[in-house]
Amino acid sequence: KSIAIFAIFILIGASNNFLHLIIYKAIYEMIIALLIYRIILKFSETKTIKKEWRF
Repeated sequence: KSIAIFAIFILIGASNNFLHLIIYKAIYEMIIALLIYRIILKFSETKTIKKEWRF
């Protein structure tokens, strides 16, 4: 999916600065998402959060 987006930007003549901005933003958001995911995963594994679901 991302390769197709970059190909479209290259075909329409987007500048290199614009493409670099997109790459840096995507990498930054991925790192932040992984860090937040680990924190939430550790928090959800605590004994206070675990409850048995009864329907």
